[in-house]
Amino acid sequence: MDAIDQTFIRTLCEAVQAGEAVRRTLPTWGRLYLDPERPFLCIYRRPPAHRDPATGRLVTSQAAYLLAPGDAPFHAGLAALLEALSGTMTDRYGAFCLAELWSTADQGEAEEADPATLRPTFRLLASEAQTPHPAVKQLATGLQRITIHEQIADVAVECADAPAPPGLKPLLTPALGDACLRIGLEVEPFYRKAGTGAVFPFLFDHLRRQLDEALRRAFFAFTRAGTALEPPHFLAMGRSSLDRATKAVDQALAKIDASFDFLLLTTPVNSGEAWQAFKASGFEDAPAFRYRPLPVDPELLKRDLFDVPVERVDDPVLGWIFREKQEELDRRITMLRDRGTRQFFFGSLQLFGEVEPDLLHLAHEILEHLPVRDEDYDAAGYFTAEEFADVAVQEFDRYREACPLFPDAPQIRDDVPAGLMVSSGQLLIGAGTTIPAARVNALLQHEVGTHMVTYYNGHAQPLRLLCTGLAGYDALQEGLAVLAEYLVDGLTVARFRVLAARVVAAHGLVEGASFTDVFRMLCDDHAFDPRVAYTVAMRTFRGGGLIKDVIYLRGLKELTDFLREGGALGPLYVGKIALHHRPFVEELAQRGILRAPVLRPHCFAHEAAPTQLERLRNALTLIDFFSAPKET
Repeated sequence: MDAIDQTFIRTLCEAVQAGEAVRRTLPTWGRLYLDPERPFLCIYRRPPAHRDPATGRLVTSQAAYLLAPGDAPFHAGLAALLEALSGTMTDRYGAFCLAELWSTADQGEAEEADPATLRPTFRLLASEAQTPHPAVKQLATGLQRITIHEQIADVAVECADAPAPPGLKPLLTPALGDACLRIGLEVEPFYRKAGTGAVFPFLFDHLRRQLDEALRRAFFAFTRAGTALEPPHFLAMGRSSLDRATKAVDQALAKIDASFDFLLLTTPVNSGEAWQAFKASGFEDAPAFRYRPLPVDPELLKRDLFDVPVERVDDPVLGWIFREKQEELDRRITMLRDRGTRQFFFGSLQLFGEVEPDLLHLAHEILEHLPVRDEDYDAAGYFTAEEFADVAVQEFDRYREACPLFPDAPQIRDDVPAGLMVSSGQLLIGAGTTIPAARVNALLQHEVGTHMVTYYNGHAQPLRLLCTGLAGYDALQEGLAVLAEYLVDGLTVARFRVLAARVVAAHGLVEGASFTDVFRMLCDDHAFDPRVAYTVAMRTFRGGGLIKDVIYLRGLKELTDFLREGGALGPLYVGKIALHHRPFVEELAQRGILRAPVLRPHCFAHEAAPTQLERLRNALTLIDFFSAPKET
C-alpha cells in the first residue's frame, strides 16, 4: 500500500481551509469524512494485532471521522496528516478537537457474558489540564446516560497526557498546545459474542445511536466554548448531507414503495355493482368484491426489498428510518399476497394496530352524543365528477405557482369507486362521483391541500421516502386531512359520525362480526343511512378485513392532543411522516439535510381557520369543538 504523502495532505488541508466538504479514501486503508464547519475529528485505528468487529462503525456516524490502519509503518503518515489538519482547523476555527475511540483487547479469550447483565462500560481519557474542559465533562455526562437492557453505563474518567489505544503511539502530542483538545475513549465490546466476535446487530445499533448523541453533545460543547462558530443546537453537529450509500438505500426503498399502490389494489372495482346486489338481497347476502390484478410478484418484490443494504447506512437516524420502512413494506407486500384471505386481516392488525379502548370509547361518545341529522345538501346542489374536477384545476393552479411539478388537472377514472382518492401525487375522481356543493372546499383541502401537498413537499426533499411515505405515516396524514376540513369550517357532524362509525366497524371486525352484522349495527344502533353503512362496511371488510380506517379518528385525536400541548403544525407538512418522526425531522432540519416545506396548505388562509384552530386548542375533547355545530 502507498503511504500518505505531502501532496495528499496538502490537498485535504486546502479543501478544509476553503470550507469545502472532504470525502477521501486514504492511500493506505480507510477513509476521511469531513463536513464543513466541524472543528473536530473522531478517529478509529484498526488494530494490527487482532480483529475488532464493528467498533470502527461507532465513529462513522459522525460528521467528521477518520478510519485508518494502526500498523506501525503507517504511523508517520497519519501523524503528519493529523498534525496538518490540526493546524489548519486551529487557524480557521481557533481550536480543534481530536477524539480517538477504540475497544478493549480481543474478546477471543473472554468468558461468555450473561446477556441479562450486559453493562456498557467506557474509559474516558484526557490530559489533567484538559479534563475540566466543557467538552470532556459533557462527554462524561452523555456516556453516563447510555442505557442498555436497563443497565446504566459504567464510566471512568482518567488522566492521560497523550491518550491512545494500547500498543499504538499517539497521533497528536501535547506539544500542540491548549488549542487542540485530545480525547481518548475506550469501549468495552459487549456488543459482540465472546469467542467468535459475532456482532449482536440490534444491541450494537442501540449503543451506536446513544453514543452518537453523546459525542455530538460533546462536540457541540467544544465548538461553542472554543471556537467562533455558534451552532444553534447539538443536533446541528450531525452530518449535513447524504452520502452515496444512504441515497442508494433511500431510492431503492422508495422505488419498491412506488411499484405498487396499496390503496388502489385493496379497493374493490365493483363496489357499485356489489351494493346493488346486496340491496337486492334485502341486505342479507354479504357482497363479493373484486380487485385489480396484482402488477407485481410479491415474492420477487420481497427479494428486492431485502436486498436493499440498509445496514450500510452510517447515519443512525436514517438507518432506523430505513429499517422501519423496510419492515412496513414487508408487511404490506405480504398483505397483497394474502388479499382475499383471513391472513390479510391479521396483516392489517400488524400494520395498523388494534382498536384502542380509549379510541373506541371516543367513537361511541360521538355516535351517542352528537345528533343524527340529515344534511340539507339539496338546497346548494351537487357537483358532478367533471364539475368538481374544474374546481380542482383552479386549486391546482394556485399550488403550481410555487411547485411547477404539481399536476395540471385531476383524473376522472371509471375504475375508481364513486369518491376521491390520491395516488402517487395524482387526484383520482370516480366517474360516478357526485359531491354536495357544501362539501367541495372541505374535500379539496382534504385531498389536495393535504395528501397532494405533502406528496410534493416530500418530492422537493433529498429523501425520496418523504414523498412515498415513511413507515406509519397514514394516521398523521388523515389527521391533518380531517383537520383541514375543520379549518375551512367544512367538518360536519355527519362527517364526524362517519369517522366514528369506521372505528366501531373495525372493532366489530376484530370481534368476529360479519359484513352483514356490521352493516345492521350501523343502521339499527346508530341510525346510519343504508348506503353510508354499506360504504363503511365495504371499506372495513375489503381485501379480507382492513382495519386501516381507524386511522382517521385516531390520527385526528393524536394530532389535536399534540396541538393542545403546544406542537407546531408547519413541520408536519415536510412530507409524508408519522407523529413519532417529529424528532428525527427536527434533527435532519437542524443538520441542514431537510428544507422548509415548499407548499403551505390553503386551508390556513381561510377566514375561519384562526378561530377554528384556537377553538380546537382549547377544547378538552374532540366532541367539545362540536358543542355548537353549525348547519351546512
